[in-house]
Amino acid sequence: MVHWCDHRFGSTGERRTPVLAAKRIVMTPGTRRAGTMMTNVKKSSVSYASFKPSSPAASKMGRGNTSTGTTPEKILQAAMRKAGLRFRTNVRALPGCPDIVLRGSPVAVFCDGDFWHGRRWNRMREKMVKGANANYWIQKIEGNIRRDRAVNRSLRRLEWRVVRVWESAVLADPDDVASRILTTAKERRTGHIRHI
Repeated sequence: MVHWCDHRFGSTGERRTPVLAAKRIVMTPGTRRAGTMMTNVKKSSVSYASFKPSSPAASKMGRGNTSTGTTPEKILQAAMRKAGLRFRTNVRALPGCPDIVLRGSPVAVFCDGDFWHGRRWNRMREKMVKGANANYWIQKIEGNIRRDRAVNRSLRRLEWRVVRVWESAVLADPDDVASRILTTAKERRTGHIRHI
């Protein structure tokens, strides 16, 4: 369903908290712009030299992945419009460049891909160990999870409410996800903060 800050919830509402090795991410102070504190997240790079594509099909699929304008994002945006929410997309002035930022309410929404952001990470990690380029993929996804947490902290310091939704929850019931975001926006305006 909806992930509020550092806890992710699946489509049945169960709490999922990934286990991480905290390393390889360095937060550096950014610049002030339009009253917003910017934060740059530096990642140490991983060398691609030793990695080979597992297959031509995998290479083709990898080239097709995009970071903005994904199908789950478009479906969520349509459901949010239908619910009467107004928003901006991919706001670069905020830490993490949220996928959706509500107008008139400090709520930042991220539509996280199940694979790229480590949904059910412990189970997925066990499967990855047996696959091609295991070290690279494990480091990559653990780095994404750490970066997500750092972005959440940065936005909360700026008094923004962070909502993270899994792509599978959006695909399963976009109207439910949009209604939860609407509830969060209303609670934020009236000063009530929802803790799930």
